[in-house]
Amino acid sequence: TEWRTLYRQIIARGLLRVDVEGHGSVQLTDTARPILKGESQLTLRKMVKASKSERRKSKAYTGTGNAVLWEALREHRKALAAEQEIPAYMIFHDATLAEMAERQPQTLDQLSRVSGVGESKLAKYGAGFLEVILANLNSQTTEDINDTATTSIALLKQGKTPDTIATERSLALTTIYGHLCQGIASGELNIGEVVTLGETELKEIQFAFEHSEDGKIKPVYELLDGEYDYNILKCVKATLHSI
Repeated sequence: TEWRTLYRQIIARGLLRVDVEGHGSVQLTDTARPILKGESQLTLRKMVKASKSERRKSKAYTGTGNAVLWEALREHRKALAAEQEIPAYMIFHDATLAEMAERQPQTLDQLSRVSGVGESKLAKYGAGFLEVILANLNSQTTEDINDTATTSIALLKQGKTPDTIATERSLALTTIYGHLCQGIASGELNIGEVVTLGETELKEIQFAFEHSEDGKIKPVYELLDGEYDYNILKCVKATLHSI
């Protein structure tokens, strides 16, 4: 709310402090005295609310996946956020929900491969979101689910880059790479068509995955000191395992 935002600004400027010995009461600091005496002015940022049309636009689903599932995922996230009294984005960003709607993972392991689903969030929220996904699988045919990946693969073969495809299709870049990883795993694409890696680099990443304890992206990313971004690592992983 607005008053909480203003309160945080006042605290951040050192005008108030919490009196620990006084059971958490709030006290004015010496910094606040010139303001109270009118000797200086206090300027705070004003909260600007988005218009109704802007708020509606931000919630609109622009992907080509399961729109019914997208709404169900958003409702589940909204309920969790209300229950925990936190902003919805702190559970999962819209891009993560969009990728869930696109890829429709059916196991916790598959869900863990969705961008934005780390180990802690998988443990905390995974089962609930997976239940929502499984409950809405029948609202879209398998042919429709696979078609969006086929489109991304076809556009890449036409010479378009993943960034261009993401822009043209109004999808997250991670979603496009997910489609291309499917193409690599199925043999429709060669990894060289998707990412530019030397033979030594490719073998280095493959070796890291083969010797990773659980085969997840994050440990490999850290093992390689963040030298390769997650999308590249996902593509290399697709050469070793089906996704």
